[in-house]
Amino acid sequence: MARELVIKIFGAEEYRERLFRGEQRAGSMEPALEEIAEDMMRVAAINFSSEGRRGGGSWAFLSPSRLRQKIKKGYPEDILVAKGVLRTSVTVPGADHQIKDIYKNRLNFGSDLDSAEAHQYGTDKGLPARPFLEFIPSDVDKWVRICEDSLLDAMGY
Repeated sequence: MARELVIKIFGAEEYRERLFRGEQRAGSMEPALEEIAEDMMRVAAINFSSEGRRGGGSWAFLSPSRLRQKIKKGYPEDILVAKGVLRTSVTVPGADHQIKDIYKNRLNFGSDLDSAEAHQYGTDKGLPARPFLEFIPSDVDKWVRICEDSLLDAMGY
């Protein structure tokens, strides 16, 4: 009479299902990326209100002639704010000129205004860089946690 030895690993099927749900979520991270985009807008708003001081340092001051021009036109004296279009484009969900393209595993965020790149990086014609989309390591750490939490949530943890 032959005997058969049966080994059953308890929880293996449940674990396999959890891994499958994690794999599915990893292939489509749109909800986490949407949350990250919202946080990028929050950070951009802080960058504007602090005139770049959030990450250390600050934006270059306005030249006296530019400051006089702004005052004459009735614009606020704030750096990078005349009509507020650039600021709005990166701080208000769904604003005109906003780039917010969310794909399964990628997020493109910014502004399509002609002046956005010049202000972000500066120009060889003397316009100083005033990076309004500047993120610090704690921002990136937060976004990593958002992605991790999304995966763990999908896996039931």
